[in-house]
Amino acid sequence: MPTPTRTSKQPAGARAPQRKATSGNRARAEGHFARGLMLSQADRWDEAAAEFEKATALCPKDGVFWVNLSQAYRKLGRHEDCVAAARKAVSAAPDLAVASQLLADGLKAQHRYGDAAVALREVAQAHDTTHTRYELAHALLQAGKPLEAVNEFLSALEQTPHYIPGHLQLGNVFKSLKLHREAMECFLTASELDRKDAASLAAMLYEALYACEWARFDEQASRLSELVQSKVPTMPVPFMFLSMSTSRDDQLRVAQAFARNYCKVGQPLPPQPAFRQRADRRPRVGYFSNDLRLHPVSVNIVEVIEQHDREAIDLFVYSYGPNDNSHLRQRIATAAGERFIDAHHMANRALAERIRADGIELLIDLTGFTKDSRTGIMALRPAPVQAAYLGFPGTSGAEFIDYLICDAHIAPVEHAAGYSEKLAHLPVTYQPNDRKRQLLPPPQRSECNLPDDAFVFCCMNNNYKITPEIFGIWCRLLLQVPDSVLWLFDANAQARGNLQAHAQARGVAAERIIFAPLTSTDKHLARMRNADLFLDTLPYNAHTTGGDVLIAGVPMITCPGETFTSRVAGSLLHGAGLPELVASSLEEYEATALRLAQHPQELQRIRARLWANHAHAPLFDSLAATRNLEYLYARMVQRWRDGLAPDHLGGEPAPVRTTHAAEEKV
Repeated sequence: MPTPTRTSKQPAGARAPQRKATSGNRARAEGHFARGLMLSQADRWDEAAAEFEKATALCPKDGVFWVNLSQAYRKLGRHEDCVAAARKAVSAAPDLAVASQLLADGLKAQHRYGDAAVALREVAQAHDTTHTRYELAHALLQAGKPLEAVNEFLSALEQTPHYIPGHLQLGNVFKSLKLHREAMECFLTASELDRKDAASLAAMLYEALYACEWARFDEQASRLSELVQSKVPTMPVPFMFLSMSTSRDDQLRVAQAFARNYCKVGQPLPPQPAFRQRADRRPRVGYFSNDLRLHPVSVNIVEVIEQHDREAIDLFVYSYGPNDNSHLRQRIATAAGERFIDAHHMANRALAERIRADGIELLIDLTGFTKDSRTGIMALRPAPVQAAYLGFPGTSGAEFIDYLICDAHIAPVEHAAGYSEKLAHLPVTYQPNDRKRQLLPPPQRSECNLPDDAFVFCCMNNNYKITPEIFGIWCRLLLQVPDSVLWLFDANAQARGNLQAHAQARGVAAERIIFAPLTSTDKHLARMRNADLFLDTLPYNAHTTGGDVLIAGVPMITCPGETFTSRVAGSLLHGAGLPELVASSLEEYEATALRLAQHPQELQRIRARLWANHAHAPLFDSLAATRNLEYLYARMVQRWRDGLAPDHLGGEPAPVRTTHAAEEKV
């Protein structure tokens, strides 16, 4: 962001800042200011800030001095100081638009989007440009005011119809309102305005999957693959790309570009000193997440946090997401106690410095490149060992992530070239599950709008995981099993109508596609027990949903692909003791589903075995999962303590302990 200097042309309508200081102070202040400018031009921001501080102390009514000090603080990641200096600048020079812009930037960096919108509205009123309207609209969207954001984005696009960022963010507004078809149109417009923009095209395809709009999906997906392989400058958001890619190499290429371009949050912290022997030898581990609330990650990790042996690891939990006051949030905060740090409003650098000050040896990112991620904090290197787990099902492509915690089914060592991290394997399956969840009796089928005497094929995965190929298999199964229905998650009205139309086009009556509305986790687990067979998706499997299905006692059929996302359900089935339900091809997937639907006794035997496995199979043993994680964490930290570089770690189970014997038998 350019900041005004003495020779800068002032914005139209601005008046010169008021300067009331003695001539001696003014001369000294101008000298400090000039030195600060030279230092800032050399990117020596620490020294520049010190000079600007001296200038503002001598002439506290000079808005230009405060603006440049605010900019220096912003460059240093000192966002609270940036805001304080910007407020001084606004007070001293109300007509200086850059002061309000800096104020908004500092507030946004602290995730105070509502306050930032107030500042940006003042900027837009004084200087009504496409960019100022866009900035205001984006802040309103982040503040949870999508309808107000729509008006501002439309104002920006009215001024400049070909403004690509405006089309992209307007698409994001429609996406937040579950108007996926409208979002598609916005992203498609952006993609057509720049034919080399793979990010816009991927966003359009992602919305097409959400709405189950498949008319040109294969054609556009092929174009996206060509763009990615040609390494265009604007690559897709990695999470979106997971749903439409079957290539580990392409996913790695996309993740690397994203990590390079979007994880720049300032200069890394000073290098970590070599390990110093502590009296307390426990590895000091920190979980780092936006999702410690009512979210699938918390469903998986909550009991692990509760069961961590504080004599085995010294645990900290850093939550930078909102506090939704859910039972999951409360359980996690209670389990972590005083080591639970609510960092929602902490700026990136401040949080990194807090993690460093806490002496964390192993920092585990539970969010990754998903919504509202702050993975860029990891780029500051607050901990000497950094790992990714659970939140993002794929490679980060980041040099600052040392390990990817997974298992040998999801990412065998022979797939290592497709991952930027070293593979840290857990035994059998990587996903823990909360055994404290109450499994209620199932409701009557009629309460779920299901026929009492039908065979119920089921898939409760989100709609964006359903592809035309998979849906075609499902429709063929319905045609071959006449007394059957397909029970799907009702994610949005657009997808519902399209899926029924797709079924009719394939010869299946629309009423045989039945939709389950959103409900609470406990009620969802209970109602799933009315399903006979769960049909998984490809290339994006059931993950947390897969664990739910197996906890509910419903057999699941999957077909692994070559990527992380396409191999999770197979990992879960191995963990549940049902490896025979992992098909080797889509042909075998379809044939197995048909055989089980036509041979109910075989299916019933599998179902009975699944229920029996709840007592001992790894997928349902959260205590063993916790101990295995602790053992893996200790091995990662010990390598660093021994001066060794990260390396692949095999999935050896934790050694049996001689202490806490009573606990281990619970």
